[in-house]
Amino acid sequence: MSDEDQEHKEDLNEEESSELVEVDEEEEVDELEVDESDEVDELDEVAEEKVPEKGAYLVIGQGEFSTVMSNRGADDPGDNTLSAPQGICKFGEMLFISDAGNHRVLVWDRFPEENGEPSNVVLGQEDYADCLENRGLSTTLDEMTSGLGDENLDGFTI
Repeated sequence: MSDEDQEHKEDLNEEESSELVEVDEEEEVDELEVDESDEVDELDEVAEEKVPEKGAYLVIGQGEFSTVMSNRGADDPGDNTLSAPQGICKFGEMLFISDAGNHRVLVWDRFPEENGEPSNVVLGQEDYADCLENRGLSTTLDEMTSGLGDENLDGFTI
């Protein structure tokens, strides 16, 4: 191969390599544009989701938001009243509220949907109207002194 042929071949190689670099740069730009449009689509999907309103939308233990009275102002507690609630726990669809002022735990089978919705179960008292500490007796294993939950078991422990 002559020197002239060798130079011509080197010139061709340089031109091809510079063209390849240009093509690669254009492809990268195209890829970036596609990625940016994908991100915009994701943001549009997030914007379409319902944004929660500010503040509370439900009150438990009172009939309305403007009332702040132990047991809704009644002498005895009921299935939809609280006195000094101290703890709340959602377990699956169930809701547990530790009602310290009434020495009990109220349980809803599903999360309440209306203000003041009555509970389904009372734990720690004979019935909803009782509120004596330890049911008026000394402490035993079936009476509530306070509530706590443990989800490490197959069920819920109070």
